[in-house]
Amino acid sequence: YNPVGEDDAGPLDPLTWTRESGPGWLNFSAAIPRLSGTPTQGGRYPVEIKVADDDGGESTESWTIIVNVSANAGGPYTVPEGSTVNLSASCNGCDGDKYRWDFDGDTQFDDATGPTPTFVATTIDGSVSRTVTLRVCEGNDGQNCATSAATINVENVPPTITSTPILIASIGTTYTYDVDATDPIDPITYRFDGSVPNGMSINATSGVITWAGNRIVAGRHLIKVRAVDDEGAFDEQTFTIAVVGVNPNATGAAYVVDE
Repeated sequence: YNPVGEDDAGPLDPLTWTRESGPGWLNFSAAIPRLSGTPTQGGRYPVEIKVADDDGGESTESWTIIVNVSANAGGPYTVPEGSTVNLSASCNGCDGDKYRWDFDGDTQFDDATGPTPTFVATTIDGSVSRTVTLRVCEGNDGQNCATSAATINVENVPPTITSTPILIASIGTTYTYDVDATDPIDPITYRFDGSVPNGMSINATSGVITWAGNRIVAGRHLIKVRAVDDEGAFDEQTFTIAVVGVNPNATGAAYVVDE
């Protein structure tokens, strides 16, 4: 800023410029005169300059420089459903400013504070995107504020089968294997992948595999079972059941015995 002053005596009465007040980053050159500088933080900075002639006459000019702050909420962020993620925000031209967050979209910045809050996705069913908004205000009066939005991508997590299969079955004895799986959010549905022996079934809700004893046949039987969430993501378990015991020879050659 180049202030301008004049005196009725013109060049016969030279003017002298002084800066009476102002922030440290604001430089003042009295010879030009000129005010210049780069703000180091947001805020409101009173400035006063004075011009005087060599007869003792003087005049002052006062004003306030307002330096706006700018916010950056960071992101985009990614978090698995059922988990948490730490955000990382910044504020340009800030010093000791107030960080306030709106996580639930109600336009009230009352869900978290600080530049590195934790976003909790333990009850959010992915895949879905959420928008969070940061507001920073310079000082404590709620003025000179800036906002910034960030996207949080909540990713779906597939189920995980945690049980160990039963690998032996006996002819005449019902085979049972309870398939167990976990998922942080979604309900799980159990099903076979591919064909299974006659008489074998799986409960879609509980995951219990049942093979009726009178339907069990000798041999080794490859089984593939899946635990599937409501997004279609799945975990698969493959195992082989070995059947012990001998099935009666109902269709082979006739048996011969001595009387």
